[in-house]
Amino acid sequence: MEKEHDFIPIAAPDLGDAEERYVVDAIRSSWISSTGHYVRTFESMFAQACGANTAISVVNGTAALHLAIEAIGLRAGEEVIIPSLTYVATANAVRYAQGVPRFVDVDPCTWCINPDLIESAITPRTRGIIAVDLYGHPADMDRIGEISGRDHS
Repeated sequence: MEKEHDFIPIAAPDLGDAEERYVVDAIRSSWISSTGHYVRTFESMFAQACGANTAISVVNGTAALHLAIEAIGLRAGEEVIIPSLTYVATANAVRYAQGVPRFVDVDPCTWCINPDLIESAITPRTRGIIAVDLYGHPADMDRIGEISGRDHS
């Protein structure tokens, strides 16, 4: 007979009375999508936490990636370096803007993009790097920022 294994979740929700009150209030007010009190409050509080004048919330991570790529002015055929282990939305967002995703392998300990391999993936057509934090492991943004700040011409 096969031994049953305990299920170990990647993450567990932490929902309490406050979250229930907010959900019920949002549903009763009918402001449950793109606008309303909760959206404005979130954007204001997020901007303040980031030290920014404004913030814009979007419907999901794919839309956020697409918006960020549009903000850098990616042109057709330009490359964006992304980790080889990521959700498909990372590559899709680059493709939406007619860019070329350039996959870089991940660090076997963190499963995040391997900074040691980024530099060799940079070409004259490289326009950006998308670092993805995965399963609670943050990408090495200090090293990635250092690499992206260098002149690669």
